[in-house]
Amino acid sequence: KLMTFFEKLFSDFFNSEAITPQRLYDGGQYVLVQLMSKNTGARYDTLISRLTADLDNLEIDLGGVDQGGNLAKDKTVTNDEAQAAFKKTMSDQSGVIANALGGFTSEGYNQFYPKGITEYSKVTKTKMPLLTKRVYDQAVIYATQLGTTLTDLLKSFKAMWTNSRSVQETQFGVVETARIARTKNYTAVSASLIVVTGTLLTIYPAESATLNSYFDFTMFFNTTLHRHVNFTGTLAAKERRVIANLHFLVSEKILSKNTGLASTIKYYIVHNTGDAAGPIFIELTPGTTSDQLPLKYGAAGDSYFVVENMDTENEASYEVDILQPIE
Repeated sequence: KLMTFFEKLFSDFFNSEAITPQRLYDGGQYVLVQLMSKNTGARYDTLISRLTADLDNLEIDLGGVDQGGNLAKDKTVTNDEAQAAFKKTMSDQSGVIANALGGFTSEGYNQFYPKGITEYSKVTKTKMPLLTKRVYDQAVIYATQLGTTLTDLLKSFKAMWTNSRSVQETQFGVVETARIARTKNYTAVSASLIVVTGTLLTIYPAESATLNSYFDFTMFFNTTLHRHVNFTGTLAAKERRVIANLHFLVSEKILSKNTGLASTIKYYIVHNTGDAAGPIFIELTPGTTSDQLPLKYGAAGDSYFVVENMDTENEASYEVDILQPIE
């Protein structure tokens, strides 16, 4: 029995038939959010970069959509081209960003360039997921000051990089079939989670409560039944509608669909009914869907679910299905 215990302890226990690819992705996203929210002194930067890249690849296998909105649609850009364009833009636009945000010593500028331009000019492929996400998030926060054109440009690199990863794998023949790709990227995510676990054990030895706060194992294993709470409707041009006021649990899933033909819809959760979307939201173009955790729609603890038609001329239609655990 002791041998069996240590064999399991030293095994890749996230790579299990009991954990589906979708559940591995969901559980991994939860761990990633915890690492990012507790990244004091940038101590988790390496883990965040690795896990982000592996989850992005698994999301592509699962047919997921990027969460941004106004993202680059060109899926033919190569890895090297995306990296080069990102480096050049962050160097060329440094002065423009500083001018828009109040100077090189302003808080906004430092959010984009906490380590200076060098961090971007020397960016490696392993750092690209972390830095493109940072730029995307800050571009959303400072969109008003930056203006639409620059904001859209800065936001576009996150999706451009994710798409280029998929293209690169196809070009080099790494992925022969969807099944092989899923196995490869599934294994990569599970291995990254093992690295996260080992790192946390060295930081918090024997502190089970702290260690458990980084994981929600109910996401990895199917242990609960769910009820479906459905919402459907049509939005006039530029209409914003609060469709629900719910206490969202971290383990719930929200399936959003844009069932219209012409308009992009923004989905988000806010604290008060009149609040505009914050830096976390999902935008879907016509005919697309997103199956994500509440943390992908807004801040933890907020309860008002909003759908907003971003088109100035055309109506939009939506479907939202919230899966709530049954106690």
